[in-house]
Amino acid sequence: MGRMGGRDVIVRGIQGAVSGSGFSSIFSGAGLEMEDRVVLGTREKMPVTEALLRGLVGPRQDPYVTDEETWNPIAEERLEAFFDKVKSGQIQKPIAVFDADGTLWRNDVGEGFARWLIENGKLKGDSGDGDIYKQYEELVARDPGEGFAFLVTAMRGIAETDLTQWAKEYFSSFEQNVFPKQKELVHRLREAGVDVWIVSASNRWIVEAGASRFGISPDHVIGLQTEVQDGILTDKIIPPIIHGPGKVEAIRKWIGDRVDFVSGNSLSDYDMLSFSSGLSLVINPRNEGPEEQNLTQLAKKHDWVIQRWP
Repeated sequence: MGRMGGRDVIVRGIQGAVSGSGFSSIFSGAGLEMEDRVVLGTREKMPVTEALLRGLVGPRQDPYVTDEETWNPIAEERLEAFFDKVKSGQIQKPIAVFDADGTLWRNDVGEGFARWLIENGKLKGDSGDGDIYKQYEELVARDPGEGFAFLVTAMRGIAETDLTQWAKEYFSSFEQNVFPKQKELVHRLREAGVDVWIVSASNRWIVEAGASRFGISPDHVIGLQTEVQDGILTDKIIPPIIHGPGKVEAIRKWIGDRVDFVSGNSLSDYDMLSFSSGLSLVINPRNEGPEEQNLTQLAKKHDWVIQRWP
């Protein structure tokens, strides 16, 4: 496109507000010139000066960032393409798998529930001073899988009916952390006939409480759990440990050898995201560290969809 009269600059996402000491420095940082025009996703055009003032473009642009009520245009386009394949029958008996913590909602609901149980003196043998959680933190720092297993076995001796009720009570206060677009996506997938599952390292009972908000039944929740004898939790873990490769092992054990859609948010979901035969959606991946530990760079390498919500 020629420079006469300026160029059209396509904006693919909502950018952060712009601040600076002057338009010249802002334009330079954003790669823009005074005569340029901004083309929004709706194809609406406006002078670049107006776009800068409205915070639609700026020197630190991330094409994956939107507010929590929207998808970025790249993610939206890829999701629509997936739904088109489902509707056209290109994908037979489609299956979708979601991680829970950091993927369906902010923060770790399993950790939050454990702290709540400790604070309320509901863990058998707990002195109430938080020692169990301190042990968990020390273990998870050395070996996440071992730490996750410890936190579940700490619930030994609790009646399953009590734990189920407490989980519902706790999630009522946690529900504000749910990502609206993920909740909407799950409902849309289910309406399209996709079999939707949750696979999480958090304990099964608290994830089931959260799953109910998404219309997902308990039999489609795979979380860390112990054996239950005579209605009481034991300290015997039901394998596998649902972390890293263990998530794929759990999928093969309880779901099958193929999934068409996977959504996760961390390196512990990497194997599961790689297992998808169709679309992989990564929520708020970290963009730091060496490439083999940088989920943003790994997602780009594998052509996975990235979505960031601030």
